[in-house]
Amino acid sequence: MTISQVSNMNKAPYSDKTKVNITEREIEVLELLCKGFTCNEVAAFLFLSSETIKSHRRNLYLKLGVKTGVQLGAVGYSYLSQ
Repeated sequence: MTISQVSNMNKAPYSDKTKVNITEREIEVLELLCKGFTCNEVAAFLFLSSETIKSHRRNLYLKLGVKTGVQLGAVGYSYLSQ
C-alpha cells in the first residue's frame, strides 16, 4: 500500500452531497441509524418492516461507498452535517 492510498483512506467515499442520490426515506433511516437505533427500532418507528430498513441500509452502503456499520455512521454523520 502506498502513502497516497493510505492518505485517501480518510477521505469521504463521496465527493459532493449533490452527486449522491439518496432518497428522503433513506435520509430518515440514516438519521435514525446515526442516532444509534437498531434496524428493528427504526422499522417500528417508521412503521416499516425490518427487512425494508435493511434494504435501505444496503442501498446507503452502496451509495455512500462504505462497507461497515461504523463507516456508515461516520460517513452518514458527515453527509447529514453538510
